[in-house]
Amino acid sequence: MLDIHVGESKDSAAKASPLFQIDVSLHAKIFARIGFDDSKFPKLSKMRDYYSDAMFIAEEQHELMKEIDETMKRFIDDASVIKVLQTFRSTCEVALKTDKAVFCFAD
Repeated sequence: MLDIHVGESKDSAAKASPLFQIDVSLHAKIFARIGFDDSKFPKLSKMRDYYSDAMFIAEEQHELMKEIDETMKRFIDDASVIKVLQTFRSTCEVALKTDKAVFCFAD
């Protein structure tokens, strides 16, 4: 599972329980549909390797949320992916309001 955390630092985020998880099959489905084009999805592309950690600082989160919104448009027919993407977007909103980063940790 790809564990999604919010925190002031990587260490503090890693010590907390994940807010949610993305399993490998959903991750693969998302990136199969959006591709690996860094120019179209520069923020989400940081997550393309399921087994590598990714971090999104507060300054990146507006753009990340736009990319999530664009990705959701491509999954109108898939409720399971939409649910994960909505949760991810909500997590970004919380992080932004509290001036924290979003961390994705591969386990």
